[in-house]
Amino acid sequence: MEATQDAKRKPAEQTLFLLRWMAWLSLLGLLGLAWGLAATPLKHDDLFWHLQTGEWIVQHTQIPHQDLFSYTRQHTPWVTHEWLFAVLCHGFFRLADLQGLILFKQILAVSILGVMIATARKEVEFLRWGWMWPLLCLVLCAISPFFILRASLLTSLCMALLWLFLQRDSALQKKTTWWAVGLLFLLWGNLHAGVIFGFVLLGCLWAESLWSLIRGKKEGTLSKETVVSKEAVGVKETVVSKEAVSADETKATDRTGVSSASKEAISLPAKGEKSLGAADVSSDPKEDLRLSPTLLRASSLLFLAMFASLLNPNGIEVWLYPWKLNRFFYYSGIKFDLGIFAAPTPTEHPFFFLYLLLCLVCLFPFRQKLRSLHVFEILASGLFLILALRSNRFVFHFMMLSFPWCIRLLLSQRAEPKERDATVGSLRGPERDDELLRWSSLLASCSALAVVALVWLLSRPEFIVRSPLMHFPVETADFLKKNKIRGNMFQHQNEGGFYGWSLRQPIFWDGRNLLFSSLVREYLQVRDFSQLEKRYDIEILLVNFSMFREMKSWLRRHRERWSLVYWDDQSALYLKNLPKFEKLLQKYAYRHLRPFGDLPKLHAWAKRPKLAAKVREELERAVKIQPQAQLPYYLKGLFALYSNDLQLALHALLQAARIRPKRQVYLSLSYTLQRLQRSKEARYWLEKAQRVQ
Repeated sequence: MEATQDAKRKPAEQTLFLLRWMAWLSLLGLLGLAWGLAATPLKHDDLFWHLQTGEWIVQHTQIPHQDLFSYTRQHTPWVTHEWLFAVLCHGFFRLADLQGLILFKQILAVSILGVMIATARKEVEFLRWGWMWPLLCLVLCAISPFFILRASLLTSLCMALLWLFLQRDSALQKKTTWWAVGLLFLLWGNLHAGVIFGFVLLGCLWAESLWSLIRGKKEGTLSKETVVSKEAVGVKETVVSKEAVSADETKATDRTGVSSASKEAISLPAKGEKSLGAADVSSDPKEDLRLSPTLLRASSLLFLAMFASLLNPNGIEVWLYPWKLNRFFYYSGIKFDLGIFAAPTPTEHPFFFLYLLLCLVCLFPFRQKLRSLHVFEILASGLFLILALRSNRFVFHFMMLSFPWCIRLLLSQRAEPKERDATVGSLRGPERDDELLRWSSLLASCSALAVVALVWLLSRPEFIVRSPLMHFPVETADFLKKNKIRGNMFQHQNEGGFYGWSLRQPIFWDGRNLLFSSLVREYLQVRDFSQLEKRYDIEILLVNFSMFREMKSWLRRHRERWSLVYWDDQSALYLKNLPKFEKLLQKYAYRHLRPFGDLPKLHAWAKRPKLAAKVREELERAVKIQPQAQLPYYLKGLFALYSNDLQLALHALLQAARIRPKRQVYLSLSYTLQRLQRSKEARYWLEKAQRVQ
């Protein structure tokens, strides 16, 4: 008989062993996927003035409170609420150059996902972990666009940690929670002004404690039946009966581990002691607080967090900064390209809306499901959902906060302790073998999904960090440094940080919106750029494609005063015709070509032999100065094609195609090969063009 039972237990033990290994493989696969998704080139320009700030702080061992990097707002008061993030960025840069910054971003992404998993794993039993991995893949796809090295990414990590601390049982009663929250807010207040969102979470916890107190009193914690008359004593004494701690005690239990009814209940008086009357309890607010230790602890924790966050060089300005930024973006009357502050759309954030639909499905039927959630979770998730629908930067926060309860509602609750095996974390009994096998196969498929997704994403060209600065005008900055070109320059606001960091000279403005708010208004109000040029004595123009479309007519009208000396795929450099730039203008000035291509004129110039020779000379110079740029090769190939020099066109277009994928280059290459009667190769490039977006 014992041999038969051992034989039945063997498959269960083997399945558990496989199940445990599949769980670890799935976990590692998802963490690896997060690591790969964060291994992308640097994107946000603010990072570079953070690097300058961190370097200045390390060198001078003090925190700057005035602008150091512009010539337009120098010595203007500046709230450096992200100074600690700047120091961290500088440390990683000193450690491993630009790759160190990408490593910093990867560490933050994996840490956030790890904290989310640690928060959610307590909500489901071990056998049902398999269902958590597909949902995590969905969450990861939704939050991966926000893996950008900004101080707000550290706010996301701090919020995930705070959510983990507050989700623990008896969180308010543990000293470790108080120490952890105090230290977290001390760091958070020096990392980013998003610390106020931590106050929102603690405020939701406080609101839950208050609601628990009010609900306990309404449900009759102090019932009329408990007030009895004792003639011997001559006064009314309150005795808490068993019925006073109502049958709803189990429903009112919160994360403190004590039911709300029990918290408000008055202990039975000892023999010979006089107990409090019901009227006394309801009328004395101090007595209400004494009877609500949870509310008192929640209030104390909130005040502790606020006090810890104020231990920063900028004081209360850190709290006010988000409100001022919100007013500037949405109520200043200026139309901005909001970017990460814009509302999410189904086309740009499809995974977020798919996840939101899943949350609604989990809550159906709403009335019953909402009762199973804590007030704390409902308030926090609801508030950040409203913020996420207004600004996509809060999508990350909403998904972190809603993921634990979504997992809890989607999957069945844990088994009762009596039915669980403490050693293996599974249900006892050979009758569960078939179910274990099903879960193990599910975990195996999920781990395979994570590994396949990881390999696929890492094999894509945009996820291979060939150049960490591929999104920034590195070649233009190199040209300026090589030729020692210095002066008052004007550039796009989203490129000011990079130019200031790479050139080590003052810039016109950068991404510090509140610092340059008056300058933004001034720029938008001027009708002619010449007014800004004279007011700030601008000598250098660094124009990207979007700026060129706006300034094209102005540059055409002032071509006698401004000359194009450099252009590539991302930007163009104009110098004012000043004596100090005379040698550079003689050597590099373009008399015919314009940046970013002017195809109708190229076609007309190709038909005029004398002019065509000058244009061809300028194209050769552009290719020679910047051999890594695709646009000069592309324009050279088109000009040769218009001039019926098919071999030269083929050579130039092939050079352009090797630099990076581009649909227009492939189509021009296919047309050139077709004219050369090489139809097989022409079809190849045409098919390749159809696959490129």
